[in-house]
Amino acid sequence: MSPETVSQIAIIDGSLHLVLTTEGQDWHQFIYREARSVYWDADRRSFKCSTSIPGLPFQAILPHMIQVISDFGITLSFEWSLTFADVPDDATMVMRDQIKQYSSR
Repeated sequence: MSPETVSQIAIIDGSLHLVLTTEGQDWHQFIYREARSVYWDADRRSFKCSTSIPGLPFQAILPHMIQVISDFGITLSFEWSLTFADVPDDATMVMRDQIKQYSSR
């Protein structure tokens, strides 16, 4: 699996973005082929997913993204200094707990 590190989680234009510390890889663009609503945004160096997917509550978006990215062959890690941008405080707390659960696997 290919490792990538997330430095920021942000909501931008109605999408949740997992911003990487690196430029990412050219092949990241093909994640859309998974047909699971996760896309690569090369300009922002981030994986993104709409915050309004029918049948998927907001609290389930981050675990969904992590699973799709993992299934695509990328192992995510999250910086200790991970920042959140334009994410509501209550959602930030939930996401921090989800990251702890993911990281402890």
